[in-house]
Amino acid sequence: MSFKPRMRSRVKSVLPLSESRSLLLDRMAIDYWHVEIGQGAAGRYMSPDPRFVIFLKGGSISLGHVGSRETAACSVCFVPAHLPLVGVLGTPRCLEHIDIHIEAKHLREAVGQSVDLDVPLFLPDSADLRQIAMMLTDECQQPRRQSGFSEALAVAAIHEVFAIDSQRRQAEAAPKSLSRAMHFAADNLDQALTVDLLASVAGLSRIRLTRLFVEHTGLTPWRWVMRARLERARALLAEGESIGAVAHAAGFSDQAHFSRCFRVATGLSPARWTREVDAPSGTATLPER
Repeated sequence: MSFKPRMRSRVKSVLPLSESRSLLLDRMAIDYWHVEIGQGAAGRYMSPDPRFVIFLKGGSISLGHVGSRETAACSVCFVPAHLPLVGVLGTPRCLEHIDIHIEAKHLREAVGQSVDLDVPLFLPDSADLRQIAMMLTDECQQPRRQSGFSEALAVAAIHEVFAIDSQRRQAEAAPKSLSRAMHFAADNLDQALTVDLLASVAGLSRIRLTRLFVEHTGLTPWRWVMRARLERARALLAEGESIGAVAHAAGFSDQAHFSRCFRVATGLSPARWTREVDAPSGTATLPER
């Protein structure tokens, strides 16, 4: 028997631009929505089942607890079961998003016992997660594969949501010295960034900085910087920047170096990735320095 979402919602100034498209699986359901947001658009939502919402194309919503005046803007969220939320959708525009509704027991089986499923997550946009969501969008609109494929994609998206939260908490918990190095690197990706330079910014020895990076991110400083450069490159390519401009802005020595690193990380050349933005990325295996 297919799983059916039980969410109750009340919205205003939200007009569907097309019928919602859904994939109803045994223990989860995936909905694709394309809506027009009017002035003062808002909503109130509650479901007895946990759910994940992933906005596409840079979309976002401000969510908060019922009865609270505080809201948090997010492009990705996890909402625990039975948690009522209010949402403010901001300026008039069109929005697309994927909702993943899942049985609580199945979610626990998927993520294991260590993940806290009682705390909501309001997270920023993620290029990697958006690619998975685009693949789910395609399957919602025109299913081409067996249901197991869509379920595997949905579970991958769920794991990515909790991975994003874990990375965020690691960064928040990182010592100030490490945070200085991270922020400096993120603000200067177009410059030459060496471990010695980052160590100097952090006020640490090269060895100590490397240990902190590995402890808090699981990556060496160089691998962390490379991942940040590739994330910036994907975002710039998605915005329509030329490959040469992207290579420079993301800090690669030249266009050929950028193309090699991008292909290793995604399995696609930058040109092909630009044509097929919703193509699945390869495993991010970065070349050794």
